Amino acid sequence: MITSNQDVFQILTEAISEGIVIVDEKQHIVAINSATELMFGYAKGELINKTLDTLIPVQYHKAHTHHFKGFIKNKEARAMGMDKVLHGAKKDGTVFPIEVGLNPIVVENKSFVMALVVDITKRVEIEKTLHIKSKALQHASNGIIITDALQKDHPIIYANTAFEKITGYTQEDILNKNCRFLQANDTEQKSIKKIRNAVAKGKSCHVVLRNYRKDGSMFWNELHITPIKDNAGVVTHFIGIQNDVSQRKMAEENQAHLAAILDESLNEIYVFDSKSFKFLNVNYGAIKNLGYSLEELKNMTPADIKPEYTLEKFKNQVDPLLKKQVKTLGFETIHERKNGSKYPVEVHLQLSNFEDKEVFVAIILDISDRKKQEFFKIKQNRILELIVLDTPIETTLKDVAYLIEEQFEDVYVSILLLDQESQNLHGLVAPSLPEAYSKNINSMLIGEHVDSTGTTAFLEQELVVSNIETHPLWQNFKHLVSPHGLQACWTTPIVSSKNVPLGVFAIYRKENMAFANLNKQVVQVGNKLAGIAIEKHLTNKYIVKTQNQLERYAKNLQEQVDEQTKELKAALKKEIELNELKTKFLSLVSHEFKTPLSGILTSTMLLKKYTMVDQQEKRDKHINTITNIVNNLNNILNDFLSVEKMESGKVNYHFKEFKLSKVLNEVIYNSNMLLKDGQKIKYPENIDEISLQQDEKILELTLSNVIHNAIKYSPENSNIDVAIAQNKHQTVFKIKDQGVGIPEKDQKNIFNRYFRAENVLTTQGTGIGLNIVKNHIENLGGSITFASQEQVGTTFTITIPNKPAKDLL
Repeated sequence: MITSNQDVFQILTEAISEGIVIVDEKQHIVAINSATELMFGYAKGELINKTLDTLIPVQYHKAHTHHFKGFIKNKEARAMGMDKVLHGAKKDGTVFPIEVGLNPIVVENKSFVMALVVDITKRVEIEKTLHIKSKALQHASNGIIITDALQKDHPIIYANTAFEKITGYTQEDILNKNCRFLQANDTEQKSIKKIRNAVAKGKSCHVVLRNYRKDGSMFWNELHITPIKDNAGVVTHFIGIQNDVSQRKMAEENQAHLAAILDESLNEIYVFDSKSFKFLNVNYGAIKNLGYSLEELKNMTPADIKPEYTLEKFKNQVDPLLKKQVKTLGFETIHERKNGSKYPVEVHLQLSNFEDKEVFVAIILDISDRKKQEFFKIKQNRILELIVLDTPIETTLKDVAYLIEEQFEDVYVSILLLDQESQNLHGLVAPSLPEAYSKNINSMLIGEHVDSTGTTAFLEQELVVSNIETHPLWQNFKHLVSPHGLQACWTTPIVSSKNVPLGVFAIYRKENMAFANLNKQVVQVGNKLAGIAIEKHLTNKYIVKTQNQLERYAKNLQEQVDEQTKELKAALKKEIELNELKTKFLSLVSHEFKTPLSGILTSTMLLKKYTMVDQQEKRDKHINTITNIVNNLNNILNDFLSVEKMESGKVNYHFKEFKLSKVLNEVIYNSNMLLKDGQKIKYPENIDEISLQQDEKILELTLSNVIHNAIKYSPENSNIDVAIAQNKHQTVFKIKDQGVGIPEKDQKNIFNRYFRAENVLTTQGTGIGLNIVKNHIENLGGSITFASQEQVGTTFTITIPNKPAKDLL
């Protein structure tokens, strides 16, 4: 029987004798202390570089190797007393009991294991005779208290250092007090009632409860209470062994939380035996995706849910894992549900240990969406190829419609073209809708309250109608779609690269529902592809139309030249001048049309190379180039047509009163876009109150032509001066530049059609502009003159009546 605190202290310390051994991952001893050498009977340094088996009895070598590998793999510290008694072998062959604590350490990026070794020979002997010593020493690394069961309120008569460290209380705080102070005010725990019942009955007890340190912080205490009886069977003492298991409790809670997350994951997670390949466990995601119950799956193997595999083929697939050739294995395959439906998956496999046996852990990702996106990108690139190859517009747009319909369930795509002149919508394609729908919707006039398609085209904005039957926009138009079961409509405007409306992209559904589950980006891609295809189609049509116009105009010009040639045969001088004029015109046509058409051809060829989605910017660049060239050609053609109209007397002038500043502002604004580096246009002062009653467009054409020439034929860092004066009858414009000037010998021909001065032959131009301007100004009762000096500049003077003559009204 223990009679004093001093006796208890001696019992707990008399058997402590610790050695330290450090080994590398190959179990070679790299360091050892003198206590170990003394313990095992070796001379100083004699154990260095020997294997750890040297200190272990032969019969335990095999088991030790297995446990060491497991420890190296998991690298979790193991405190003393966490395992059964181990055995050491002394140099003389003596086998003795030891207790070992293990800790992994890393030094200079190398892994080692440090073992704390205690010779427990005496302890084992003492345990045979003193139960209290055995209990105390067995848990020496934990907090230990001993209470006196024979005294009132069971006061604490001993507390070890570990107890002080765990609780924060000192010996003075602890001794001679009941241990309930650790409970603070948290006294209603079930564990406390269990302790009270055990103490009252003199029985052992094991609980985990909340205790509180001296600083008030809570910790989870794993408490073992053991009664000590004397020879008469009377309980004299209770030993309390406690351990702070807060981290373990947290880990358990985290582990439970993680298990819940894994079980609730929508990814499929499987555990199956590495030998039989039968499923041992699966998570909720697997059960939900496959449609099998857990009981059904436990009688199945992975090959049973993979139609592309037999069991033998699957075993061959995972063989590298079993042979430890790889740590993880990943591949794509198909899973088949209980109902027979199939879906693509990505498999991630690795080996693990579960309940002392090797198992496979498989994480399965449903990659249906990924595969759908990959297919979407392939089809998208194919559509871009069709556009570049000038495939018929209906064929291309059908592929666009199918592309969107394949991405979603219960959607029907209709693509409509906007006729800019008639402001009507014409159905281009609706491949999955009845032909009657296309007939009903065709030639629909756009407007602010004309079903979804017509309103979208008119307002140029997106509209979503989840119930066509009740929506006000469809009140007078639901008969167009209701017979076909269409109940919901989502329309977006199709626009060109310059935001010009081209048509409408419509998606219908046969259910009254919104479109929130549709990926808007996917729909936008379909809309964009439709826009590119339509814009390319319209551009091609415009190019063909322009080419036909040029051919007809060239033919007319040739006929005119032939006729003029016949008329001028009588005079040799006139004949030579006519031939020169014809030569210049043909050179003009060759240069002014061949170069732009070559640019169009080059951009078209480059477009074929940019087929990837991320090359849209490059495609837009070349489409813009084609558009700009075509616009330039159109301007040239308009000049030719203006000449033709004047010659045929078909020019009609439209007179109205307007502020001169309005016209001049528009002309100078557009001219600023053409300025070279450093060029400036000096705006005239005090013209805000000047008005004219004239043809506004003709005056704008006149000023634009003269100012554009001034910019074109003037150097960088030069000025173009514009001056305006008005009296009661007429307005005078003076445009002065600092350009190359007109050679004196060419000045007499400057207003002749197609004539160009020698010093500007290499500069782009048609020689028509000034001829058109002169004819218009003179038709309006005005005049245009100029004064020019080579390398100094030119000043054009335009005089125009403030009001038109009565015979022009």
